[in-house]
Amino acid sequence: MKPRYRTPFEGLILRDGQTKDSRMLSRRYYWHRWTRSDDAMAPPPVFTSASHPLSVAWLSREGSPDAGGPVGFCMLPGRRKAKRAHEWRRDLAADVASIKQDQLCLVTLCTEAELARDSPGFQQRIESEVACREHHPIKDKRRPHDTRAFDELIARLVARIENGWRVVVHCNGGKGRSALVAAAVLIGLKVPYAKAVACVRAARPGSLRNPLQIWFLWMFARRWSNTS
Repeated sequence: MKPRYRTPFEGLILRDGQTKDSRMLSRRYYWHRWTRSDDAMAPPPVFTSASHPLSVAWLSREGSPDAGGPVGFCMLPGRRKAKRAHEWRRDLAADVASIKQDQLCLVTLCTEAELARDSPGFQQRIESEVACREHHPIKDKRRPHDTRAFDELIARLVARIENGWRVVVHCNGGKGRSALVAAAVLIGLKVPYAKAVACVRAARPGSLRNPLQIWFLWMFARRWSNTS
């Protein structure tokens, strides 16, 4: 008797639960989880501050990886967000305690809506525990809308570093907007544009890939060189 299948793709499943795609040159076997309607889908893994401590990518004044460097960038402390393959349930108190130190300036690039949604209570805790703060909201996957305010922010951060302070920049995921500002600070510290981009990418793979942000950084480097 010919078997009946619950989905159009289930007929492609072999007896061992794998399927062969004849269009692939490698002739490898691939697992089609979406056709196994009889199996319950496993819940995505949960990442916490205990399983994944807050990682700050620290850079030296020259842009090389340096745990004692003055420039660092990371993801949103206390991030609580469901992604496609996993879920973040970070502890805000633990994350703030891990980066809290004397002469540290924390730069927040998330919008008010992002903070309220993905890290409840963030602003109240930061105001009570971090003395030096900068909030420069930039929409996710966008460039800064005010170039003058951005240039002034970088000038303040560079001045603090020259006075012995350290700077930690964070956005939501820690690879786009925060990498943009970290690279801009390196340029402010006289690191060439191409090297600054390469350094932040090496410090955290996947960083600074947005063409709009890369173009903005290039324009910033031109403005900075002209004014300095």
